[in-house]
Amino acid sequence: MSYHIMENSSLEIHGTSSVNSFDCDAEVIQEVHNPSTDIQGTGFTMPGVSIVIPVRELDCDNRRMNRDLRDALKADLHPEIRFDVIRIILVPGNEASADTELEPDPSITVEGHLSLAGVTRVVNLEVEGDLDESLRLHGWGSLDLKMTDFDVEPPTALFGLVKARNEITIRFHLIAEVLTGETHK
Repeated sequence: MSYHIMENSSLEIHGTSSVNSFDCDAEVIQEVHNPSTDIQGTGFTMPGVSIVIPVRELDCDNRRMNRDLRDALKADLHPEIRFDVIRIILVPGNEASADTELEPDPSITVEGHLSLAGVTRVVNLEVEGDLDESLRLHGWGSLDLKMTDFDVEPPTALFGLVKARNEITIRFHLIAEVLTGETHK
């Protein structure tokens, strides 16, 4: 069964500077979905599944901040932030449900390659997940990063008087639904 990410999904980058905090929302979240799944114990590999954020679609509600963020992320050379799924590990919840093959409330770890500003690192996302009554998958969580781990110099403004702190948090709530024409098995 193939899913696609719905428009009401959200992803934001949260950070702080020497004077305030900031949030930049992803206006567009794209997916590349050509999975080849291989079940392995309590997890499975999923090459071919990626989340892509066009850097120019990040909106910080401030034109100057948007420009500084795009410059810091080297948007002209590296126009995307990309997360390529390597493996998903499910640890079953406490109770099994008789009408589903999946364990309820599993602990989910998604391992993948995060590419940002031309640098790729392996990261692990702890994800909470749920399947709603319309068979839409919900996954939410957050990831703390240091910009310098991706060779990104924290942006500055006003001749260095205002400086973004190195630590940022990426928060997400992705909602995926079955691609049209497929049925639930």
